[in-house]
Amino acid sequence: DGMNGIAQITLDKDFLQASTSTQVTGQIYVAANNVTDNPNNNQTAVLGEFTFQVADALINKVSSFTKVEYIRMFDQLREEIKQRTKEM
Repeated sequence: DGMNGIAQITLDKDFLQASTSTQVTGQIYVAANNVTDNPNNNQTAVLGEFTFQVADALINKVSSFTKVEYIRMFDQLREEIKQRTKEM
């Protein structure tokens, strides 16, 4: 949202995996191209610099066994709700 100074970025999955548990620095660039098409007058400036911590997702700390158990539990719950709804 350029009018309110809000920028959105999408990070590549490989980048996130490679930088897990690290602090990352990013920059937002603004490029101004000369309207007379003279490449010597093209300028790039750093509009802002920011840092953020890439943390491991909390879901990755839950064992696969527990994830499967929860999936089965919710699946059974869904079936029970469907059955009760049908009976009503």
